[in-house]
Amino acid sequence: MILYNRTVTDGVVSYNELTPSDEAAVRALVVPDGSSGPLLYMDTGRECIHTDAEAAAIRAEWAANTPSASAVLKNYAAAARYAKEISGIAVSVGGTSGIPMSTSRGNDRLVLTATMVAMGAGLRSNSATFKFADGVSRVVSNADMTTAVEAVFAHIQTAFDIEAATVASINAGTITTTAAIDAAFA
Repeated sequence: MILYNRTVTDGVVSYNELTPSDEAAVRALVVPDGSSGPLLYMDTGRECIHTDAEAAAIRAEWAANTPSASAVLKNYAAAARYAKEISGIAVSVGGTSGIPMSTSRGNDRLVLTATMVAMGAGLRSNSATFKFADGVSRVVSNADMTTAVEAVFAHIQTAFDIEAATVASINAGTITTTAAIDAAFA
């Protein structure tokens, strides 16, 4: 554990590291306003010497800036949704199953959307090649390509649907742990 003595000089706050070998002397130190102050235990594992008023002000600031438990769970759910959303899927193409398809955001989704538009406009031949997430280009019929793209977008939508249901359960108080969120996304 590292002990610090807080000093204020000309409005500048500084923390000076103290040696813990003489703990009794450290605990008896006088704080800047002249009174002996209690040690305030901080989340960082460090101790700082403060007056009771300073300690109360710091605790109040921490409380004001600490998100609620439901906000923490909702953020966790959003992160779980994103992880599921971009995790990728396996599709079947030309009778071969287990072909990896990216569900990542950005160019991967733009290519899928452009491919669907091209097929709808008759601009993609029925036996065009497509490069999959494993880096292998394969000849893909328009029917198989449509099925694969629909599977990607269904996977993405499912991730958002799970998040919405999870947030509703957090709001209702029926999900109260990150383990329950993990189970919802499993």
